[in-house]
Amino acid sequence: MKRPLELMSAKGPREHRENNRIMVIRPDAVFYLGLLGKTSRRSLGSLTVYLAVGEPFRFRADDGQWEERESAVVAPYLEHQIVACDRVGVLLIEPEFVDMKSVIGMSADSDPCADLAEIIDGMTELTLDLGDRAHEPGEGSIAEYMDVALRAQFLHRGLDSRIGHVVAMIRDQPWERFSAQSCAAISGISVSRFLHLFKSEIGTTFRRFIAWKRVRCALEYVKHQSNLTDIALELGYPDSTHFSHSIRKAYGFSPRTMFYASRYLSLSLESGHLGSGTVSTGRPGHAVVWDRPAREMSWVGRQG
Repeated sequence: MKRPLELMSAKGPREHRENNRIMVIRPDAVFYLGLLGKTSRRSLGSLTVYLAVGEPFRFRADDGQWEERESAVVAPYLEHQIVACDRVGVLLIEPEFVDMKSVIGMSADSDPCADLAEIIDGMTELTLDLGDRAHEPGEGSIAEYMDVALRAQFLHRGLDSRIGHVVAMIRDQPWERFSAQSCAAISGISVSRFLHLFKSEIGTTFRRFIAWKRVRCALEYVKHQSNLTDIALELGYPDSTHFSHSIRKAYGFSPRTMFYASRYLSLSLESGHLGSGTVSTGRPGHAVVWDRPAREMSWVGRQG
């Protein structure tokens, strides 16, 4: 996919400082450009794309062998580990917004993994071109390019209306204590039918989906001045211990590490909790990895 010319006009000299990091958070996706360092095992509930900005990174899925990669596309909830000494572009796409079957290569007309890597490559280049202004909204911004690129290629999914309403409630209020019984009642179906339909539509269980949306929301707080206990309670965790465990399991490092590393971060929230669709599902437990320049895809990991 080619970058829209109107978004790629010259914006001045490139600012490529090591400590310059940016994160754009939207309801459908998150984009991060910066250092990752060495993470422990992580399990993200999104379709996750990694792209090396400079030196390649080391990557492994589940308990597989370490491999040197320039890019990787990882299926939701697949445990994996990444070690990067240079900056990495990371794109998280929420699975309820995207047709996962097309992403794992079931489309004969295109190479979705290559398309994803090209999108994140374009966002990375634009971010480096914009420098300190990359987080600013408006025409020619990274947020605008992100919207145009993703919607042109991937964000075409619509959910069964009985599930879509529940998904929207959870996404908008992840700190609330949603029960399967109450959500089934809202959907007008039995609990067993609701749980089966939810997993069929979303690709994971009702409980797991809630847990991911809650820990994803924590990204919006990385520049917040409150202590970890206050943030944990605000996000619906019973205490900071449960909060820390959830952060480690999802992101591969502790909340303190995440918050400390964000001191150089420029954060942009679009319709965030602090301010401002019918689908087919993928195959949880797999990763698609695409190597540049050969564009070779292979399944990595195990079937879940």
